[in-house]
Amino acid sequence: MLLLQVTVPNAPLHYKYLEVLRNDALKLICGDYDAFLCLDGRAKGLITWWTTNIHSCIRSLHTSSPDLFITTDASMSGWGACAGDNGVGGHWADFEKEDINILELKAVLLGLKTLFPNVLRKHVHIISDNTTVVASINNCGSIKHHLLDVTEEVFEWVHHRDIILSAEYLPGSLNVTADLASREKDFNKEWRLQFSTISAGFMVYQLLIFLLHTLILNCHFSIPGNLILTP
Repeated sequence: MLLLQVTVPNAPLHYKYLEVLRNDALKLICGDYDAFLCLDGRAKGLITWWTTNIHSCIRSLHTSSPDLFITTDASMSGWGACAGDNGVGGHWADFEKEDINILELKAVLLGLKTLFPNVLRKHVHIISDNTTVVASINNCGSIKHHLLDVTEEVFEWVHHRDIILSAEYLPGSLNVTADLASREKDFNKEWRLQFSTISAGFMVYQLLIFLLHTLILNCHFSIPGNLILTP
């Protein structure tokens, strides 16, 4: 496995689920490595991927320096992320609240999508005060099923943009900006943002009505029956 990590880009993404499946099976069969294991469709798909791609995989031994940095954080109330002077955050709906480690990984995904929506072919360095996030990103997955699913979502998003990910740990006492964004309780800020958007749209609507009215007042309209109406 260690050799695969060196030679195949993001190799663990393509075998972590097999490890999860193996570990779950060993628990059921009391550690009997000679027992047979029935593979599900997902596992078969991974094996097919290896047989199809193993001979064409190329990975540079040189690791590029990060081009962009993003700091993320999550709490049971919301998530936050910042990159330079730009910061974003949001609240979890009641049905979204679950294990804090999952929320921390989701904060990474939401932060990337919001702050770097158009970034391509860059090395993005994630800074988090959650050691599980750092390990999941640097190891391209986790042997814990629920963490692996979210980590795969993160890497699927960056894969289509040819983005390289890396991560490092930052003590929570230093992760101030992202932490504050994840715990923001002023719902009026979100409402004001939505209201300003609605107000701008309404102003455009009023302007279009005014221009249309002006056009009507300065034009002739032909009506069937050769009747001409002039304002």
